[in-house]
Amino acid sequence: MQGFAHAPPPGRRLSLGEGDTPAEDVPAIAAQLGLARLVLKREDRNPTGSHKDRGAAYQVSLLASADPPPRWLVISSSGNAAIATARYGRAAGIPVAAFVSPRTSPAKRARITAEGALLLVSERALTLARDVAAARGLHNLRPSTDPAAPEGFQTLGWELLAIEPPVEAVFTFVSSATSLVAIGRAWQRPEFAAMVRSAANRPEHAPTFAIPQLHAVQGAGAQPVAGEFDKRVLEPAQRQSRVGQLGARKTRRVGEAKRFLRSTGGSGWVITDAEAEAAGRLLLDAGIDSSLEGAAALAAAGRAARERGLRNVAVVITGARRVDVPRRAGDSQDESHDHARAIDQVQGMAELSERFVEDVDAALQAMDAWPQASQDSSVPSFGSGDERNEPGAEPSDAGVVRNVASFSAWASRQVAGLSFVGPDTHYGIGLESLLPSMRFAVLDDTPAGRLLRSAGHAVLALEADPPPSADPEAAPLAAPNATAAASPAARDGTHPPNASTPSPPSPSTSSGSNSPPATRRPAGRNALDVLQAPATEAFLAEAPAPAILVFKSSHAIERRCRDMGWPLIASPAKLARRWENKLAFLEIGAELGLPLPPSAAVELATSSYAQLSSLLGPRLVVQGPSGYAGLKTFPVDDEPLFVSARDALRGRTARVSRRLEGETWTVNACVTARGVVVGAPFLQITGHPALTLQSLGSCGQDWSATRQQALDTAPGIELARRIGTGLGAEGYRGFFGVDLLRDVDGAYWVIEVNPRLVASVSAYTQLELFAGRLPMLARHVVSLRDPDADGASLDAHEMPLVGAQLVLHHVGSGRARTPRLASGWYGPVVDGHGAYACEQAGFRLDEPSPPATAPWLVLAPQSGRTLRPGDAWCRVQSRTGVTENGALRTDALAIVAWLQAQLKA
Repeated sequence: MQGFAHAPPPGRRLSLGEGDTPAEDVPAIAAQLGLARLVLKREDRNPTGSHKDRGAAYQVSLLASADPPPRWLVISSSGNAAIATARYGRAAGIPVAAFVSPRTSPAKRARITAEGALLLVSERALTLARDVAAARGLHNLRPSTDPAAPEGFQTLGWELLAIEPPVEAVFTFVSSATSLVAIGRAWQRPEFAAMVRSAANRPEHAPTFAIPQLHAVQGAGAQPVAGEFDKRVLEPAQRQSRVGQLGARKTRRVGEAKRFLRSTGGSGWVITDAEAEAAGRLLLDAGIDSSLEGAAALAAAGRAARERGLRNVAVVITGARRVDVPRRAGDSQDESHDHARAIDQVQGMAELSERFVEDVDAALQAMDAWPQASQDSSVPSFGSGDERNEPGAEPSDAGVVRNVASFSAWASRQVAGLSFVGPDTHYGIGLESLLPSMRFAVLDDTPAGRLLRSAGHAVLALEADPPPSADPEAAPLAAPNATAAASPAARDGTHPPNASTPSPPSPSTSSGSNSPPATRRPAGRNALDVLQAPATEAFLAEAPAPAILVFKSSHAIERRCRDMGWPLIASPAKLARRWENKLAFLEIGAELGLPLPPSAAVELATSSYAQLSSLLGPRLVVQGPSGYAGLKTFPVDDEPLFVSARDALRGRTARVSRRLEGETWTVNACVTARGVVVGAPFLQITGHPALTLQSLGSCGQDWSATRQQALDTAPGIELARRIGTGLGAEGYRGFFGVDLLRDVDGAYWVIEVNPRLVASVSAYTQLELFAGRLPMLARHVVSLRDPDADGASLDAHEMPLVGAQLVLHHVGSGRARTPRLASGWYGPVVDGHGAYACEQAGFRLDEPSPPATAPWLVLAPQSGRTLRPGDAWCRVQSRTGVTENGALRTDALAIVAWLQAQLKA
């Protein structure tokens, strides 16, 4: 938001996950329209289902950051803008008065009231909203008149400009033309103009930022912008259009909108109902339930292909056709659920919050009688830490979670059907001792999974093909399959282009079942593959109220859970992805005033080691935007190594940092409704050659090192709290990890943030339980499922823990197969050969009494899996530390050496 005429302070920006929506190539529809390429910008994937969320998030943030904030938010709207404002106003704690026409659909009116707004229905909605705002000294958020509104939509322009490869034209439906003007303004900002000017100097494979044509689409009868350009003659019946029927018939932004169309070589298109409906059927056939306005934009792109020869275009799907209204418990999730039934379900709320008004006095009386008007409208605060340990800060409700016992009671009511979904059970073990009904849906049938099942837990193992890695941070394999390029998973980026679509698997085991492993195996190695399997759908249907816990969310996972009606316990993927991106975090870190190693975002294709070393020093670290457990991180100290890193990252933009001497430490934390809770830093074991081939790759954690080294934890805790405050201000809730470098002088530097569950969360959870604490993972679940229930102390996790974990990767050359090993506690065999034996079966690090002679808990893989060099395959856990002064102890190296020797070529 730098450089905007209006901008909320950095710490007061409200976000519910809007923006950064998918840009999906749809070759099947492109072919039917005569286009070579068609990209759909899926604004229907925003939190309330339309692009209006972008403007509402910005406008409400701006007002909520005022001192004092307004007592009311006022808006007149045809529907979607009011829905968005109601949602964001509720998040900011400010009541919303939404003025709409009686012709606004009942479904949208029901949705506005379901979001908690006071709905005022009038034939004079626009003028009444203006007059009420003036009478009470309030701000009218109507996008067509609010000068701040276009700035909120500019992010859409930036994302359209960054589509790779670039498109030659963008089509978007407009009403008041606010979003179109915002796109045009975004494309004219100086920083993007500089990118366009420099595009001619870029190599062909590097990203470019070419300004496309901008095309405005409107419906017949409401065409103040498009009618200037589209002069075709319509029959009288065609002029009676439902497309944008409540759209603006005149707008103050018309002049600016026309200038942008002309300056980019674009045009305007007037679309009839029949054209929009035909395009809508194409979208439905592709599984996209677009609004009629979004379909009209697609119809205009088809006309432009025929009439102007356009070949490579993007179409903005501005919103979804169906408006989701919360269902009552027990209601059918069947797709035949219609709007009339949805409206019935919010009838009680509508009776309380919908009023028909004819004049200003009636509207003001309704607002004065509205119960929310007397509530405190201050913006929630995130993590100041001042309230820690204050006696009055603890809620007194019986349903509040403060400790292990109260979490178990809460979970039995709120998440009785909680299911961990991922590659294998090793990433989800921990909470099942507090929640006996917890379920596991995974790919691999590991020994630990079979022990979980024998202990009475429901475990579905899909028995995947032997993969390259079971590490959830590793990229999935790409298997040739030309038909998968247009699949939702491929478009979302969960699989690489042409990755194979998982074939329907059969479960190897289900709840209580002891059937043999299945022979049909799905491709891929992540939670999405599990969620898409028919066997998983049947397995989750057995739970009383399925809820999904994943290691790391994605747009595709969110879509799958939304389509199936499964609550997903994760913050929005787009928000997490932005913070995890190493390039974006340079800007975020600077904004938050974090100590970052000297770094720069660099175009690798046009850079050299000599240039960068003169700027940052001779020892460098080159990183791609996403890390994959060190697979895209390269230490560089000469030109050949730089060339190797550049080639591995395909010459794209990368983060290049000065390599500082020191140790890597991690801090786990959780953003809750009350503030940020932070754990003690722990040593991150990286680059050990006995464990990994990646010189900077993570391969273990030692929680005991904090006490062993008498580490001052306060600086690391404070940095994590500051980062959590920034995440919380953007709407993030739940678990996150911070990687810090502690240099030789004891100073801390922030390396990166992982806004999700971290790879060590299972061991961390069990060590917290062993120490008698409420696990931070439990607070993650509460913060996302029932945020008001978290009443535990904010400093409950700050004391160091004792324990460790090592993650073994295949460090040999050539392929290997995983051995047949038991999951359990291992000790050395006194035979002079360095052998180890399992003395007690087990899968939990916090088990009451493992044998004193067997100090190592080995979580073995599914046997017979094929490994490539570098693949993760086994975990070794301990209740004691594994390092001395940062180096692995001899006994830890011995068990690692024996396990690595078990791999079979």
